[in-house]
Amino acid sequence: METADFCSYELSKRLKDCGFDEPCDHLYDCHGNLNRYADTHRINRNTNGHHTPSCSAPTLAHAQKWLREVKGLHIAITWGYSFQWLWFGLHITKFPKGDEFEKGNFGYSTYEQALFAGISASLELIKKGE
Repeated sequence: METADFCSYELSKRLKDCGFDEPCDHLYDCHGNLNRYADTHRINRNTNGHHTPSCSAPTLAHAQKWLREVKGLHIAITWGYSFQWLWFGLHITKFPKGDEFEKGNFGYSTYEQALFAGISASLELIKKGE
């Protein structure tokens, strides 16, 4: 798995602040270095009482799933193609109401950039109490 598949250190800390507390097989140490657990068990680094400051490092897909299932925020990534240019966009919808918070925000050059932006925007909505 590539490091681009993981939430960044800053995004992982923001997820932790918003209540993300699921086991992950990767973590960030206090210096922001991405590490994998030596054993094969997934550990929740956010709430397991370790003394060294660190946080779980979820994949973008794991964070997206948590936002959908726990916080009710669905991030949909769309794509388009025009003039030999492939672009990605995102939509954020709140379930079960169906409120759309982010509509047609296009211009991302990769799927991962659009998903990162969607997760970041969703965390801002949570912080605001939406």
